[in-house]
Amino acid sequence: MTVFAAIMLAFPYYSDTFYPKTKLSESENVNFESTYEINIVGMTCTGCEEHVKLEIGKLPGILGLEVSYEKANAVVTFDESKTDIEQVKSAVNKTGYKVESVNKSK
Repeated sequence: MTVFAAIMLAFPYYSDTFYPKTKLSESENVNFESTYEINIVGMTCTGCEEHVKLEIGKLPGILGLEVSYEKANAVVTFDESKTDIEQVKSAVNKTGYKVESVNKSK
């Protein structure tokens, strides 16, 4: 029972292994590349990061994606001819976490 309790307490540290790897779009034929930093409220572990990555990664035109629960943000690079920031924000909100603010980079 003690071993089971220890495994369950450590779950947030290895929960990301249960998510499929996110495949990003190929960077050829990019028309309008933009990078945004999205501040997200509610992420508490690597599983949260993977959940957000999975939803954003489903969108067309995602070229780069870094999510950090420690920094409470996601840095997303995408082709604006294939998706827009509103779709990205909607994907984050769909996970149950909330977009706090969005800042355009570059």
